[in-house]
Amino acid sequence: MNRAQPAARRPRRPVLRTLLAAAAVLAMLGLALQLGRIDAGLGRPSGPERLLKSLDASPGISPEDAATARRILADRPLDGSAYRVLAQVAGQSGQATEAGQAYRTAVARWPRDRVARAALAEQAFLAGDIETGLEHVDALLRLAPASRAEMLGVLMPALGDPRLRQGLAARLAADPPWRGALPAALTAEDTDPAAAEALLAALAARQALPPAEMQARIVVLDRLGRAGQARQLWVDGLAAEDRAVAGLVHDGGFERPALSGGYAWQYQVPAGVGLGHDQAQPFAGKASLALEFGGRAVQFSGVRQVLALAPGRYRLQLAARNQVDSTRPFLWRIGCNGQPGAPLAELEVPPSPQWQTLAAAFEVPAACTAQTLQLLHPARSMSERQLRGSLAFDAVEIAPL
Repeated sequence: MNRAQPAARRPRRPVLRTLLAAAAVLAMLGLALQLGRIDAGLGRPSGPERLLKSLDASPGISPEDAATARRILADRPLDGSAYRVLAQVAGQSGQATEAGQAYRTAVARWPRDRVARAALAEQAFLAGDIETGLEHVDALLRLAPASRAEMLGVLMPALGDPRLRQGLAARLAADPPWRGALPAALTAEDTDPAAAEALLAALAARQALPPAEMQARIVVLDRLGRAGQARQLWVDGLAAEDRAVAGLVHDGGFERPALSGGYAWQYQVPAGVGLGHDQAQPFAGKASLALEFGGRAVQFSGVRQVLALAPGRYRLQLAARNQVDSTRPFLWRIGCNGQPGAPLAELEVPPSPQWQTLAAAFEVPAACTAQTLQLLHPARSMSERQLRGSLAFDAVEIAPL
């Protein structure tokens, strides 16, 4: 049944006031440079450049500054900074209409005036004019490259408004110079992942996302508990050769060692452990994972891969060749990410100079949206950590039962 849709609500005023207050503060950082942009030659003692310099030296805008601004305009009628001063004085006097007109004139005369831009953005947002507000925010982000991260961070809480997201997506589609700062803002810990995903989805509907934004979307989807969709996006962005080895375990045959990170194998081996890909004696295919332990005491847990298994029953299977002198066996473990407690599965690797096939069944519960497959050595004492010998793995697979 079709139901009438409620009218879109304006962004919450506290959020927008915070946004534009921050923009104004950032604008003020460059105010001295802007007003004193003719620094070496300020002209005659009563000229407009020296008058602007005197305004800059004032601790704030006062009604007397309006007279100074008019003296500047009498000598230089196209000066945008003087119009901005008139706008500030009018705004402090409660003359909102006059202030808005003067700010618009200031920007028309001097488009790089950050204070005027910030004020016009505030007026537009509070009036519900999202497009005009974003026009001035866009300009501020272009004018202050060093402040982009901070300004975008302040903008993030307002992403809950769909009109703001669509307007922002339209501007991002034009590839502005500040677009590169977006992924960090979207993946910040205090950014709502649902709003971030909504923006990235709107942008993806317009054009293919660049790698940095695609990676940000993967992070955001994972935070939302949508690990399967995140992993599929990661797989879709791989080269054809890497997509060809993307099972439930990615590249379980260790055929594509150049790819790492994301949902591929991740290696962090301690000093005293060698890691490589052996092409001389693989169990299957063209290569296997080879580890060499030199006798040092090590805490080893340096081979892992993030998984995105749907709820259900599975079978972990792999081939191993274990020639390490150790009192405790190596084991493969599967656990739920972010959920302490018993692992989903553990598969011990017994000693064997020849290839052996090992397997274990396990079940993924509904609440376990992402998992990690990890190779580790559970040593509990210094003597147990002293490992010497070689270890190899191949044909690591997970299949549904």
